[in-house]
Amino acid sequence: MKLKIISTEGYCSLDNFRINDIEADINDFGTKEDIGEEEVEEFACSDMQFVRKSPIIEVLTKYRINEREYYEICNRLEKELDFGYCALCV
Repeated sequence: MKLKIISTEGYCSLDNFRINDIEADINDFGTKEDIGEEEVEEFACSDMQFVRKSPIIEVLTKYRINEREYYEICNRLEKELDFGYCALCV
């Protein structure tokens, strides 16, 4: 599997996300969610995390990957997109 993940300076998005030379959609693998319960200023995040979805055959087929590779991708997305508190958008 060929995987390219490059995050932006703003932490919560990706500049480049490709799987096997196919432009990838993060929503095929999960969502970005502010799961924190702390009160923070408007447009800030108290605990931003990547929350993975279970794999489905359509996504595995789309990117020509197997279930193990799907979970490897989710692990990498968590590393890139889990960052806790952030106020860059304030």
